[in-house]
Amino acid sequence: MGAQNVTGGGGDQSLVFGGIDLETIGPNPRQFPTRLRFFDVIHASTQERTRVMVEAEAQTFSVFLLPGHYEVIRLQFNEGPFRAESSVTMRFHIPANQMTYLGTWQLKVDTPRTQRMVRMEVPQRNPNWEEVFEADPILRGRFVVNSFPELTTHKARMYVVAPYPKAPYFYR
Repeated sequence: MGAQNVTGGGGDQSLVFGGIDLETIGPNPRQFPTRLRFFDVIHASTQERTRVMVEAEAQTFSVFLLPGHYEVIRLQFNEGPFRAESSVTMRFHIPANQMTYLGTWQLKVDTPRTQRMVRMEVPQRNPNWEEVFEADPILRGRFVVNSFPELTTHKARMYVVAPYPKAPYFYR
């Protein structure tokens, strides 16, 4: 998480951040690793949707959100040009004017097959914040609030999403 993300919010918005620990279960026949591209959240009272992009290499995310109750409703994964989505239900609360840590989400994805599943878990563990804040001078003196998402579903089916690669096999 860089300094530009900490200073960019306005008004009552809170910085929300977390990490993704993604594992593919079994051998992956594709030459691309599975990554979480983004997830969509919806504000419970205003019904405003926000798409949160996940940093590809680090598998981390940070976004400014208004305070309130939120629900994660969709995850989208990619393996190179191949994409899959899953409808999920994860609820969390964002307090006003706070840095909020959503934890490190542990996602286990099946290898490509007819019925792919994703298994989700959010362990309630804290990183060593003193080390993190000492490494970045902008973060010194800040306080972090934990808001680990409650999982309503621990397992969800993944569905293939267009655009699939422009190969004749996929466009019959």
